[in-house]
Amino acid sequence: MTSGMIILDTNVLVRLDVTGPVAGMLRGIAAGWGLTLAISSVTRDEYHAKHLREFEDKIDLARRANDKLQEAAPDWRHPQYYPSAHVLVERKMGPVLSVFTVLPLDGSHAVEALRREAFRERPASVDKGVGARDVAIWLTAVEQSVLSDAPVYLLANDTRAFGKDSLHPELTTEAEAIKADVTLFTETKDLIDEFATVIESEVDIVGLLGAEAVTKTVRETMSSSSFMVVTHAITVGLQQGEAITGQSSGGVENIELIRPDDCDVYDMGGGRWIAARGTWTGHRVVMANMAGGSISDWEVKLEQQLTVLLRMFDDSIASAEVMGWEDPRILDIRRRHRFVTGTVVETETVRPITIK
Repeated sequence: MTSGMIILDTNVLVRLDVTGPVAGMLRGIAAGWGLTLAISSVTRDEYHAKHLREFEDKIDLARRANDKLQEAAPDWRHPQYYPSAHVLVERKMGPVLSVFTVLPLDGSHAVEALRREAFRERPASVDKGVGARDVAIWLTAVEQSVLSDAPVYLLANDTRAFGKDSLHPELTTEAEAIKADVTLFTETKDLIDEFATVIESEVDIVGLLGAEAVTKTVRETMSSSSFMVVTHAITVGLQQGEAITGQSSGGVENIELIRPDDCDVYDMGGGRWIAARGTWTGHRVVMANMAGGSISDWEVKLEQQLTVLLRMFDDSIASAEVMGWEDPRILDIRRRHRFVTGTVVETETVRPITIK
């Protein structure tokens, strides 16, 4: 068992599917080797700003497209609701912040980053005055190594800033001078190969993902991650004048694996690990007290793609953990009104509402 840290720069994080098998394997490596997965606050802010701009552009594009459609078809009903770019980006940030520790930027690092950018010293550009953010990430990496007296594995594919096959000589000299142990990896695969070996193995992915231990952890994750999505869908679907005064909901039940997507098998520390991704469906029932005294039940069918990391013992699953997931997608909602008149409960089943 070792200790230390894996730090990703912004370019790598943007390309990484945080909910996928590769990120799941990084988490497995971190857990198995006593490492911390981390990003600098600079990387967090860059990632946040990039996706915020993208959401704002897409929402604006949708608005303009709908405006043009309404001009062509005046009787068409323009959508009354558009999502908030800030809400969408916070949802996007959720899985990132659950996987990575955010390292704060020291004030002195910010000053040094701007100085190196001005004087064109690595890892800032030596050709033009840019690269302060790369400097900030670098200074954070060497500082963490010195503070912990442990290795830092820097995963950064900006070869201009940090180096191609290894750190630029200037950066290596700088790290050695302060006794910082920083190793550069420009590809995620190379870092995984440092700790784990991909092995060719026949895998019954359907059998593995359908196992009871996997179903249990998938149910727990789907139940916790779908609550807000389901609540939002129900709220948007209310008729004019309706309001919910309170609600209760059980977890997601009737879990069913509908599609095994992909998997990778690794040998790590003498043990076999499988990172597998699949798509499951499930049902959730929400009971809501409505303004005016009525009660409504919503039966919601949803599907969700999740990545599971399995630690194997021979051919059995020793442990199963959900390492990442996409947002749930609602397939169908069936609403039942229950009108309470004295002691009589009359039930009206409303036709299904299908979410495309």
